[in-house]
Amino acid sequence: LSMHKKTEAWCGPFADISRGLVSDMRGRGASDKHRPYTHARWFDDVEELRQWAKDEKFVMTGGGSMSHGGFLTLEYALAYQQHLYGIVVSDSAAQMSHWGTINMTKAALTDPRV
Repeated sequence: LSMHKKTEAWCGPFADISRGLVSDMRGRGASDKHRPYTHARWFDDVEELRQWAKDEKFVMTGGGSMSHGGFLTLEYALAYQQHLYGIVVSDSAAQMSHWGTINMTKAALTDPRV
């Protein structure tokens, strides 16, 4: 299960020996636009997709340019390790603490009083 469409390119060579699922997170890309768009909802979507696919265990990948998919992959691994053969996380941070700084900077730059 991949949390980013860009991983299709490097997952392709494994098509002969496995099945791959590539998912756009809710509200992004070609996904349905059903709200809410929250971290908790995206996290639950991963488990619902695993159940839909009827896969007891799988390898989960996430990442790509500070991708939120990497965060979901790490969090899913902590909560549902019994359903994973392993994980692949690329180009992602181990925590999201910098997002608060980014959001404050954005708010300051877009505030009409500034």
